[in-house]
Amino acid sequence: YGTVSDDSHTAAVTVHDSDANGAIGFSCTYSDIAGNALASAITAATSGDIDIDNTHPTLGTVGIAEAGANDANDGDDITLTFTATETIGTPTCTIKDGAGATMDNSVTVENTENNVWTCVVETHNDDADGTVTFSIAYSDSAGNAGSAETTVDDASSVTIDNTHPTWSSVAFASGDYVNNAEDEAAINLVITTVGVENGQTVTATLNSAGYTCSITSNACTASITSAGLKGLSDGTAYTFSVAVSDSAGNAATADTSESFTYDVTAPTSTTAVESVNGDGDANNGDVVTLTLDPSEVVGTPTCTWTDGSGAMEDTSVTYDTTGVDSHTAQVTVHDSDQDGSVGFSCTYSDLAGNAIAAAITSATSGDVTIDNTHPTSTTAVESVSGSGDANDGDVFTVTLNPS
Repeated sequence: YGTVSDDSHTAAVTVHDSDANGAIGFSCTYSDIAGNALASAITAATSGDIDIDNTHPTLGTVGIAEAGANDANDGDDITLTFTATETIGTPTCTIKDGAGATMDNSVTVENTENNVWTCVVETHNDDADGTVTFSIAYSDSAGNAGSAETTVDDASSVTIDNTHPTWSSVAFASGDYVNNAEDEAAINLVITTVGVENGQTVTATLNSAGYTCSITSNACTASITSAGLKGLSDGTAYTFSVAVSDSAGNAATADTSESFTYDVTAPTSTTAVESVNGDGDANNGDVVTLTLDPSEVVGTPTCTWTDGSGAMEDTSVTYDTTGVDSHTAQVTVHDSDQDGSVGFSCTYSDLAGNAIAAAITSATSGDVTIDNTHPTSTTAVESVSGSGDANDGDVFTVTLNPS
């Protein structure tokens, strides 16, 4: 009880949770200072009417869903939907990731109609993988708090999958080059992944064109068409950009590790110089050298040699590289090699594998001839100065007449 003024008083009572719902009734009596009692108890208010509402609200049809087609990942909305049994104030929804941590982004709460509510949170890339959990706190207009809701009514669930797939390998079948023979047919790009489900599409982009394949057991092969290859620019280097996402929508970092040069121009010969060590013609033991100067960098040439009548005895040709793109081929003359001009036939290919159109069979300068013919003697005349036999002081002379 309380006294407001000399003739005004208050009587207050605290409502208990066990008090029954309904209008609050009262019966009050009092007496004046002389002890004269009020004629009859006061049982009705002249103004004001208070009801007890001790009914706690509950939630029904609680469900959870995500906006994507599969598991939730970065950017996907996760939505809690529920219906209150009576009018409630704005609920507080706590939504947690697979590790039990409150999700990174804030929750948006909306009363969509009547007593139907939604709580929406956008998945962040930092939210941990696993099953999403939640807790909904709420109260009615009288302040009665409902029991925190932590379960769904429809068996729905949402799993976060923020794990991005990776690449195991990306390999272009032609290697570092595509040449003028290889671009006549499609060339495979062989791809292996980690963490990509069957049926997911890989897209390999080359020169703004996309080539696709479908994952099976974390692998697939994209066919780079002949038409696509022939549309490339000769002498230009290209890099693939390969992309894939898992079924939850997590994208792998684009793979740009595989590149090649499109080279369809065959090398040509600018000079071929033939020479021999020593003076004069070549004979037994002399080394014949052919110096080749291709129009571009090439691999080791292949040369065969001929003597005056056929293949030279020495087939162990020695090759060497001089300068950036020049090569030498050397052969040693054998005593059994036949007299005559030294012939040769050389071919080579550039680094892309483009072969020279025709073998090099003539020198632009130099001409080596084999001379393995040994001289003979036709006559040998012996003489002495003076007459008779030679004796002290005589000069002995042999006159030779070679062939």
